[in-house]
Amino acid sequence: MPAPIAQSKYKEYFENNIDLRNKMRLAFAQALDALDSGSLGALEDFDTTLDGVYMRYRTNEAIYINEQTYDACSPALRKQAYDRLERFMKIAIERYNIQYNL
Repeated sequence: MPAPIAQSKYKEYFENNIDLRNKMRLAFAQALDALDSGSLGALEDFDTTLDGVYMRYRTNEAIYINEQTYDACSPALRKQAYDRLERFMKIAIERYNIQYNL
């Protein structure tokens, strides 16, 4: 039986980091899609500040983080925004319910 292929900790870390970045990018894309294509229509533009991170949604455009798109942000800011995405979406759902009188 052949010996298993040795894998360095650095390679594992690197692969996990790439996987996490892809999942974070996908989460923002899915959040934007959900806000743009609600069953009753798109959510109106809004902005909020969560723990010092300014997040702004613009209909059919993007979710901006400190006036930058997700891809233009530094890795540290991306992580901060990702950590606040769930609260941002809760606020968005509340605004959606108010907008459409649900």
